[in-house]
Amino acid sequence: TGIQPITLRDKIRADKSWQNVIRKQYGFQLAMMQSNLDRYLDKAGGGNASASGDVRLDVKRIRIASTAPGAGLVQALQQADGLRSRISNCQGLSGAATTVPGARFEDLGQRSADNISNPVVRQLLMKAKVGQPIPPQIDGGNVDLWVLCGRAKGVAGSGPGPKAARKPAKKD
Repeated sequence: TGIQPITLRDKIRADKSWQNVIRKQYGFQLAMMQSNLDRYLDKAGGGNASASGDVRLDVKRIRIASTAPGAGLVQALQQADGLRSRISNCQGLSGAATTVPGARFEDLGQRSADNISNPVVRQLLMKAKVGQPIPPQIDGGNVDLWVLCGRAKGVAGSGPGPKAARKPAKKD
C-alpha cells in the first residue's frame, strides 16, 4: 500500500508545471499588488512598528476563501480589493462580507499590536487611520481584508480582550 514513487514524481512535475502556468498568466497582477503595497507603506510613513507593544488595536477582518490555487486566488484578491474600495468605516462590515461568495466576517476585537503575528499586517494596521481597511493580504489559500476600527494605549504584552486594556485602580 502507499503511493508509488513514479506517481509522486509525476504529481510533483504536474504541480510545478501548473505553478509556472499560473505565474506566467497572473504573475504580473501579483507583482502589481506588491508594488501597490510598497507604495502604500511609503505614503503612510511615520509610526514605529517596533514600539507597538503598548498599543491596542480593535480589528475586524473579512476572510475570502479562494476557490482554487492560482486563478481562484487572483479572483479572491480582486474581490477583496473591490470590497476595500467600498469600505470607509467599520459599520456594515458583516453585511459587506455577505456580498462576496465564500467570505466570512470576523470581529477580532481589541488586541495588543504585538499579538498580530504577521509583521506586514501589524505594520499596516499601525499606520492605518481608524475605519480604514489595509490592502488585501494573502494568508495560505485565503485573502484577508483587515480593517482598523480603533486604537488605544494599552498594557505592553497584554493578550487579547478588553480587560487587558484597563488600567489598575488608584490606591488612596
